[in-house]
Amino acid sequence: MFRFANRVLMGFMVVAGLIPGDAGPAYAGEGQQLTLGRITQEPSKNIDRLNGMAEYLSAILAPNGIDAVKVVIAENPDRMGEMLRNGEVDLFSETPFVALDLMEAGLAEPLMREWKKGVAEYHTIIIARGDGEVRSLEDLRGRKVAFEDPGSTSGYFLPRAAMEAAGLALEKLDNPRSTVTGDAVGYSFAQGEINIVAWVNRGLADAGAISNLDWEDPK
Repeated sequence: MFRFANRVLMGFMVVAGLIPGDAGPAYAGEGQQLTLGRITQEPSKNIDRLNGMAEYLSAILAPNGIDAVKVVIAENPDRMGEMLRNGEVDLFSETPFVALDLMEAGLAEPLMREWKKGVAEYHTIIIARGDGEVRSLEDLRGRKVAFEDPGSTSGYFLPRAAMEAAGLALEKLDNPRSTVTGDAVGYSFAQGEINIVAWVNRGLADAGAISNLDWEDPK
């Protein structure tokens, strides 16, 4: 395996914005339940951290009339946007690119910068087999790369931007076994860093994009 493509990034805790005609966030007033959201297709991967965050918020917000903090999961950004419009979510934890889209839509406002696995910043790495032929972005022409999911900053947005900046054309594949057209870079979503490593190891992908934190500690 090898690593490269260093890009600094961070996460955000975002608060639901006021929508014209809306009565306001659900947490206004006393004796209320706060709803904490997250976009993920892997709830089991995020639920422990979210439950811990919910417990912490419940404790510190109790004097302000918050009785409980409930965790809700949205499977994609569109669903989160719908939940924000309907007042079903008060706060959500998300990666920068997805959070920015929802903020630009007027559905949310930044509240605080989040740390991931105890660090404030992390970056993307590209992994490939040590006995393979991929040693640089240029080597990806005509080959396949595994991204994490469409909402991942380190596992999709940043590596894709780096590849496009290097002049590579990306082609979404129906599945990892599909044939790549010409010298395009074919990509599929593996839905998790463990799957990305497995795809690269098994030859389903010539390279994969994950964060350095997930590479160093895949828990």
